[in-house]
Amino acid sequence: MEVQTVLAVVAVMISMAALTISSVISSRQLRSMRNANHLPVAIELLTRDYGRPDFQRSERAMLEQLASIDPSAGISGLPEPLLSKSLQVINFYDSIGILVSFGCVDEELVLTTINYRIRRIWESLEPFIRAERDLQQRPYLDFLEDLAARAHRADSLKLTRRRGLLVMPGREENPGLAAHSVSRSSQR
Repeated sequence: MEVQTVLAVVAVMISMAALTISSVISSRQLRSMRNANHLPVAIELLTRDYGRPDFQRSERAMLEQLASIDPSAGISGLPEPLLSKSLQVINFYDSIGILVSFGCVDEELVLTTINYRIRRIWESLEPFIRAERDLQQRPYLDFLEDLAARAHRADSLKLTRRRGLLVMPGREENPGLAAHSVSRSSQR
């Protein structure tokens, strides 16, 4: 091979590598920009809605009252004001499920922060949701179910460890976290 041919092949290879690298970087930037557009919505849901006292009251009322109601009439058959309170809670968790499903919100963020509550909500609502699906003969709250399945599948202890969260000395309910225990003297 002539020197000019070798140089041309090397130049083409360098150009291809540069094109590949630039494509990968562009793809990552596009994904980052897309997620950045959804982040304010996620923050709004998690801070504004979830933290409101009326949301907390609605969630508590729903969890307390659903156990005493026959689920055969589905969600739409709930009496007022329980129906309105339940829909407020359902819409919140279903919206979180949509954001997680489409990758707009980090699944680990959601499952680390509200895993227990997602599972409790699903356990209370599941018979009502299944009845509603039977009544309507169509999908209903599939994103909430997906979120609940993710929460049930997740290992809370592993999520906590992966985040490197510290626990207070003597915390016995999660003995596996003892390696991350912290005392006042070790924080100084």
